[in-house]
Amino acid sequence: MPVNALATSGSIVGPNKYGPTGGVATGISLYDMYTAAEFQELGLPVGYRIERLNGNVFRLAYFEASLNRGVLVAPDMSAMSVVDTDNQVDAAEAIGQTTIHMDGAAFASISVNQFAEGILVTTDDTGEGFSYPIKSNTVTASTDEIDIVLYEGIIIALDTTTDVAIIGNPYNGMIIATAATDYIPKGVSVNTIVQGTEAYGWIQTKGMVGILQDGAITDGDQVSLSDATDGAVEVLVASGATAWVGHCVITGDTTGHGVFDIFLE
Repeated sequence: MPVNALATSGSIVGPNKYGPTGGVATGISLYDMYTAAEFQELGLPVGYRIERLNGNVFRLAYFEASLNRGVLVAPDMSAMSVVDTDNQVDAAEAIGQTTIHMDGAAFASISVNQFAEGILVTTDDTGEGFSYPIKSNTVTASTDEIDIVLYEGIIIALDTTTDVAIIGNPYNGMIIATAATDYIPKGVSVNTIVQGTEAYGWIQTKGMVGILQDGAITDGDQVSLSDATDGAVEVLVASGATAWVGHCVITGDTTGHGVFDIFLE
C-alpha cells in the first residue's frame, strides 16, 4: 500500500492539463497512469483532488486489480478496513493521546500505513461515538499488535473494553465495484488499469461521465450500482439495496456505455 500524506486539492490550469498547486501546467493528464516509481516522482498523495471548470471532479487512486475504463470502482473493503470488533485497545489511553496501541486478531496481517488517511471509529463502550482521522499505522508485530497514529488526540480516554471499526482511505485499494462485497462506489475509472504495471491512475467522482450500462435506462432515471453486472449502473428501484450513483443524461445500449451525472464526491 502507498504511503500517503494528507490529501489536498488541485487547481485547473487548462482544458486537459493540470498543475498540482495551480499556476503553470505541469503536464498532468487525467488519462495518465503511473507505476509505483512514477507515483513517487509525481509527489501527490492518493486521494488528491482536481476539479475542472465544468464541475467534473477527479481523484488520484491506487488500484489493487486490473480493470477496464468506464466502470464503477470501490475500495476493497476486506483489504482496507476492519469490521466492528470488541476489546481491541491494548491498554488505557489517556485524553489527548495520538498513538493508540491495538492488540487482537483483527490486526493479524496489517501492512504499514494500510489505514493512512482512513478513520478510526470507536463503536461501543468506553469513549464510543468518535471518528478519528488516521495519520499512519505500524506493521503488524508477531503478537497481532499495531500502533495507530491519529492526527489529533483522543477526546475521551479509551481502555481495553473499547470496540473499534476502521475504514481506510477510500481511494486506496480500488477494485471494480460489486453488489455482493465491494458495494460502496467512489468513482468511475477514466482509463484501463493494468495492476502490477501501472497501479495508479485517476477516477472521476462527480459530473458527467460514461459508465457501463446494465439493462434499459431512460433519460432522467436515477441509477445505482448494478446487482447483476460488476461495475455497471442500472435503474434504481425503491426496494434495491445497491448504492445510489446519480441519474441518466443520455441512455446507451445494454453492455454499452450511457452518459450519467454522478454524485460520488
